[in-house]
Amino acid sequence: MLRLSLRNIADHKGRFIMTALAVVLGVAFVVSSFVLSDTIKQTFRTLFGEANQNVDLVVRTKGGFDTGPGGIERAPLPQQALDLVRSVPGVAEADGPVQGLVPALIDPKGKQVPNAGPPTLGFSWGTSDALRALHITSGRAPRAGELVLDKQTFDKYHFQLGTNVAVQLTSGSTTFPLVGTFEFGSSNGFAGAHVLAWETATAQHALGREGLVDKVQIAVAPHTPVRDVRARLVAGAPKGIEVVTGAQVAKEDSSTFEVIANVIGGVLLAFAGVALFVSAFYIFNTFNIILGQRTKELALLRAVGASPAQVRRAVIIESLGLGVVSSLIGLGGGLLLARALQSLMSAVGFSLPATDPILKARTAILGLVIGIGVTFLASILPAYRASTVAPLAALREDAANTGLTPRRRVLIGGALTALGALLLANGLFLADATKSVLTSLALGAICVFLGVSVLSALVAARITGVLGLPVRKLFSTPGRLARDNATRNPQRTASTAAALTIGLALVTMATIVGASLKASVKDATNQSLRAEYLISPSGFNGFGFSPTVSQRIRTNPEIEAESPVRFGAFRLEGKTKDVTAVDPRTIDRLVDVGVTSGSFDRLDDTSIFVEKDPARDLHLKVGSKVSVEFSRTGKHEFTVAGVYDDATIAGNYVISIGAYDANFAEKLDQFVAVKAANGVSRVQLEHALAPVLKDFPQLKVQTREEFVGSQSSQVDQLLIVINVLLLLAIAIAVLGIANTLALSVLERIREIGLMRAVGMTRRQTRRMVRWEGAIVSTFGATIGVAVGVLFGLAGLAALPKSFITSVAVPIPTLVLLIVFATVAGLVAAIFPARRAGRLDVLAAIATE
Repeated sequence: MLRLSLRNIADHKGRFIMTALAVVLGVAFVVSSFVLSDTIKQTFRTLFGEANQNVDLVVRTKGGFDTGPGGIERAPLPQQALDLVRSVPGVAEADGPVQGLVPALIDPKGKQVPNAGPPTLGFSWGTSDALRALHITSGRAPRAGELVLDKQTFDKYHFQLGTNVAVQLTSGSTTFPLVGTFEFGSSNGFAGAHVLAWETATAQHALGREGLVDKVQIAVAPHTPVRDVRARLVAGAPKGIEVVTGAQVAKEDSSTFEVIANVIGGVLLAFAGVALFVSAFYIFNTFNIILGQRTKELALLRAVGASPAQVRRAVIIESLGLGVVSSLIGLGGGLLLARALQSLMSAVGFSLPATDPILKARTAILGLVIGIGVTFLASILPAYRASTVAPLAALREDAANTGLTPRRRVLIGGALTALGALLLANGLFLADATKSVLTSLALGAICVFLGVSVLSALVAARITGVLGLPVRKLFSTPGRLARDNATRNPQRTASTAAALTIGLALVTMATIVGASLKASVKDATNQSLRAEYLISPSGFNGFGFSPTVSQRIRTNPEIEAESPVRFGAFRLEGKTKDVTAVDPRTIDRLVDVGVTSGSFDRLDDTSIFVEKDPARDLHLKVGSKVSVEFSRTGKHEFTVAGVYDDATIAGNYVISIGAYDANFAEKLDQFVAVKAANGVSRVQLEHALAPVLKDFPQLKVQTREEFVGSQSSQVDQLLIVINVLLLLAIAIAVLGIANTLALSVLERIREIGLMRAVGMTRRQTRRMVRWEGAIVSTFGATIGVAVGVLFGLAGLAALPKSFITSVAVPIPTLVLLIVFATVAGLVAAIFPARRAGRLDVLAAIATE
C-alpha cells in the first residue's frame, strides 16, 4: 500500500503540486512570522547589548514605566550624582548620558527628515570612550555647540560636513554645525531611527535636561569585584535610587522594544492561521474529488483483498507525503518571505541591520507540524469515505461516495454554527483576559465557518441557479451548461466556495468596522470640534513639535483662540492610561467635550477632567481625589474638576498644559486647535502664520474637514494592510477553485467529448468552464459577504458606544467585492477551460 500511495503521487504530479501550493503558502507565512519576530528581537538584543557591553553598573532612580516611543522613562538624577559616583572606590570611569526625542531634523532641501516610523533621537556624546558605544566614521567628535549625525541618515539624505543643520527642539528651531558622522557598535543603523549627538552640556540644553543626567553608567576598575563596588554604591545611595548591572539594563531595554516584534509576529501569525484554515478546505475538497474519481480503483483494491483500514492508510500516506514535501518547501519559502518583509520594513523606515533571518529549531518544527497536521486532518474524512463503499457496489457505473444526508447536514451545521455564535458572544461580551478573548473569537469563527460550510450545501443549488440566470440568458448553451454544472453537485460547489467565503467574510468584516469607525470619527469630530483650523504635521510625519509654535501664534491678532493638544500616559489604579493635555483657558471655545458637571475654569495644574465611563467605574465626581502616577515624577493626588461624555478628541482623561509640563520630559504638541477672528479667511490666516510655518516646514494649516479626512485616512491605511494580508487567503481560495475545476474537467472528459461530438465548439467549451468558475465564485462571495456583515455588526456591538457612534455598511464596496470574486473565478477557470477546449473528441468519448 505504501508503494501504491507513492506511485499515485508520482502519476498525478499536477494535481498534487496544485494542492501542495496551498500548504506551502500557509507554512511560509507561519515560518516568516516567527523568523521575522526572532530576527527583530535579536537585533534589539544586539543593539542594547553593544550599548552596555562595557557598562558594569548603572545608578538610576527607581520606578518608571513605558509611556511611548522613548521606552521606560524614569526621573533624572542631578549632575552632582556623577561626581559622587566617581569618588566611590573601585569606580574606574563614570558618565552621565542624556537622551530624548527630537521633534524634527531638517534636511539640506529644507524638508523634515521623515520619522513616521521610528523617532528622531538625541544623545549626549559623553566623556568616556570606554562607556560610549558610538564611534566616529568621518569628521570628528562634537564640541560645545556642535552636532554629529548617524551615518545612515547622513548618507540617505545627503548631508554635508561643515554645513549648518536645522534641528527643531522643544525650545524651538535652531542650527548646529555638522562636524562628524558615527555608527553604533557593529550595526549600520538604529532600526530606522535618526540619531543626533551633541557634547554633554549642549545635549542637556537641547533636550531640556540642564543640570540633569538620565542615569550614571559605571566601568569598574580592573581586578575589582563588581559586587563590592555595587555594595558601596548601594550603601551610600539615598532613598529612591537603585544600582543595577549593565546586563540587566540591556535586557530591560531590549524587552521594551521587543514588544514591536511580538506585535508584528502576532499579526502575521494570525493571518497565517487564516491562510492555513482556508488551505484545509482546499485540501479536503481536492482529496474528496480525487477519491470520488478513484472509486473503481479503490473498489478493485477491496475486491482483491485490501481491507478498509488499508484503503484509509493508503490515502493518509498520500496526504502525509504531500504534507511533508509541502512543509519542507514552505520552510524555505518562509525564509525568503522574511527577507522580503525585512526589505519592506526598511522601505517604510524601519531599517534593520543586514543580518541573515534567524530560523530557530522551534520554528522549523512548528512549521512542519502545522503543515503536515493540516494536510493530515483535511484528509481524514475523505479517507474514511473512500473505505466505506462496498467492493461490488463500487464496480457499478453509478457508484459514488455519498456525503451527509440533508437531515444530518442540518443537525451538524446548525450545532457548529450555534456553538460558534456562543463562543463569539463569550469573546465579544464576557471574557476579560486578552488570551481568553482571542481564543474564544478564534474558535468561534472556526465553528461558524465550518457550520456555514456544512449548511451552505443545502442552498447551493438554488442560489447558484439564481446567480447563473444572467449567464444562461447572455451565453445561451454554454451559459446554461455552466449553470447546470454549478447546480449539479451542491456539496462540491459549497466546499469549493467555502475557502473564498472565509476570505471575503473577513474582508467584509474589516470593511464594515473600518467604515463605521470612519463615520463615527467624522460625526463625533464635527460635533465636538469647534475649532475652524488645526495646525498639525503633514501626513503621519512626527512625534510632535515644539510648543513655541503655539506660543508664537497666541498673540496674533488674526486668531481669537488657540490651544495646543498633547498626549501622554500615566498610571491609575495600577494600569497605564492615556491622558490628554489642553489649555484650560481656551479649550471650551475650541472643543465641546460635553461637560456634564464642573467646568474648565476649575482645571488647574493639580486637577483633572474624567470621562463619564471611567468616572462611573471609579466612583468619581467633581471634588473627588484621585491618585495618579507619572513615570518621571511619581505619584500625585489630583482633584476632579469636571466630568464629560465625549471622548472623541479628549480621550478619557484631561489635564492642563501646566500639569503636563510639570510631569513629562518630552513637552511636545501633537496639534494646535485654532479659531480665527471674525472675518479672517484661510488665506489671511495662512499669511499671518507664514513666519511660523517657514521655521516649521513640516506643519500645515488644515480646516476641520481636512483634519477629519486625515484621521480617516489612517483607518484607510490600516484597512489596506489588513486586506493585503488577507489576499493570501483569497489567493489560496482562487487556487482551490482552479484545482476543483481542473479535476471536474477530468471527471467529465467523456461528457465533454460527447458534447463536442454533437457540435459544441472549443470556444463554447472554454466559455462553459469559465462561467462555471464565475458562478461558483459568486456563490462563495455572496455567502462570505453575508457572514462578514453579521461578523462586522457583532464586532461593532462589542465596541464601546463612545468609540463607535455610527454604523456604516458600505453597500457599493460590498458589491465590488462580489464583482472582484466573480472576476477571480473567471481568471481561475482559464487554465481548466483551455484544457477542456483542447480535449481530443474521440479520445474523450473512449474514456472510461
